[in-house]
Amino acid sequence: MEKIGVIGAGITGLFSALNLALDGYDVTLFDREYILSGTSGKFHGMLHSGSRYSVNDMESAKECIRENTLLSNTASLFIKNTGGYYLALDDAEAEYGDKLLQKNKENGIPTEELGIDEMLDLEPNINKNILRAFRVPDKVIYAHPFAAAVAVEAQLMGAKLRFKSEVLKAEVKGKTVESIKYRSHNRIVDEKFDYIINTTGPWSGQLLKSFGIGDFEVMPTLGYMASYDYLFSHGILNRMREPSDGDILLPYGSMSVAGTVAIISDNVDNNDIDPEDLDTMLSEVSEMVPSLSRHRYKKLYSSMRPLIREDYSRATRDFRIYENMNNLFSIIGGKFTTSRLMGQAVSQKLSEITGTHSQDTSKIILNDAFDKFIEKHKQDLNTTFMNYISSYGTSMDYGYLTQLESAFILNEAIRLGD
Repeated sequence: MEKIGVIGAGITGLFSALNLALDGYDVTLFDREYILSGTSGKFHGMLHSGSRYSVNDMESAKECIRENTLLSNTASLFIKNTGGYYLALDDAEAEYGDKLLQKNKENGIPTEELGIDEMLDLEPNINKNILRAFRVPDKVIYAHPFAAAVAVEAQLMGAKLRFKSEVLKAEVKGKTVESIKYRSHNRIVDEKFDYIINTTGPWSGQLLKSFGIGDFEVMPTLGYMASYDYLFSHGILNRMREPSDGDILLPYGSMSVAGTVAIISDNVDNNDIDPEDLDTMLSEVSEMVPSLSRHRYKKLYSSMRPLIREDYSRATRDFRIYENMNNLFSIIGGKFTTSRLMGQAVSQKLSEITGTHSQDTSKIILNDAFDKFIEKHKQDLNTTFMNYISSYGTSMDYGYLTQLESAFILNEAIRLGD
């Protein structure tokens, strides 16, 4: 069976490795750090209903609602069904609501218009002067435990996880990558692969340049988020307008996350936060929840998103696969919500080339990943720590079990896979 190297252990790389391993390929997943050390680990935490893209990016909207529905069944352990709300604060936003209502209907996104009094009862901290309110199936997804489950499932399928393994360059002959060189455990390894999948997101251009491909353009777009040690809402709050700065506030565990901005950058490694942009963002969010302005954020974080430029005026949140060489492919764009779909698209692309059958990962129950791993490797696991984890099941701290278990089991999966 063909040997495939997947570079980049963000959520797209993890699902690509899982899909390809399920198809029977010999898969190795590389990252210069660990899982979700880039863009995927620094997003706001929303499992999109698709409403955000419904008016201007219908394909992305349809992908979102399909994946939202699927993951809510197969990965419910990592998802909180908070619901989401769209709030109109002026006449223009109320008018936009007509478009949103119609497009959500066309895209299959359940949407309910709520009365103002009902909305204020549901979310007492919101602006009392709202003109319109819709309820949509936005949800919160806990990224790191979810990603750990995908990684563990991939390892159970036979994928090798190579973290702290930076790919340095490739040996290229003609239009084919013969091998890649990577640094692992302070040594340089030269390894041959039949196919290479680039899932490094905004760093894709840098990686391809090291392979001798200098004309690949990604649209790195910087986003900011601010987290507060306070819950302002029970559900996810969105401004009823086209996607823009400062239009999201969501509950994440016991915190709130306010976001975001979109700043096109020419330096993928520059995540500096501009104070003026930050003030503008938080001012916009405060229009939805006025009390936010009276609290100080606890932490700021930023991430670089790999958008695809549709034209010179806008970008799409859809994704594409590019054939950079005969056996080198890059997948760009998308979002955390559609990552399973992106991994499946990589699998289907390879199956077209190799003539194999692409398996359906929609039937994998990620809720079961940790239990399956424990059952398979129970003789090899640290008994003391396993007993400690089990004790959480009958304690007041049961809510921390998934996060604790995911970190431990992922570490064990890496250790046992070496």
